[in-house]
Amino acid sequence: MSIAAELGVRVMHGALPAENGIYYRDLGLVVLHVGLSETLELCTLAHELGHAHHGHTDTSEASEFAANRFAARLLIDDREYAAAEGMSDSPLFIAQELGVTLALVRAYLPSGASVRA
Repeated sequence: MSIAAELGVRVMHGALPAENGIYYRDLGLVVLHVGLSETLELCTLAHELGHAHHGHTDTSEASEFAANRFAARLLIDDREYAAAEGMSDSPLFIAQELGVTLALVRAYLPSGASVRA
């Protein structure tokens, strides 16, 4: 079963004027903008499912971070992150290596933390 199905959320594609994706709580629906790259679509979907998971009704900074944190935990494997961080401590490099957005890398760990022991 997919996470969207577990959350009772349908996923559709459509033309969105200013966003990559949006979660409509009342409809149990995520709409993803058509034409996103595979990486951006996957990360956007995970982010919007984070809003569904948390039951968000707003787009406050705290809600956006929580949705990114959910997406990061969903898409980033601890060992793969550690391996990427072992090659470079650049968040952009790590994002590219893991196939996720920079926002998800930034949300993955608490500020200033590292996977390295």
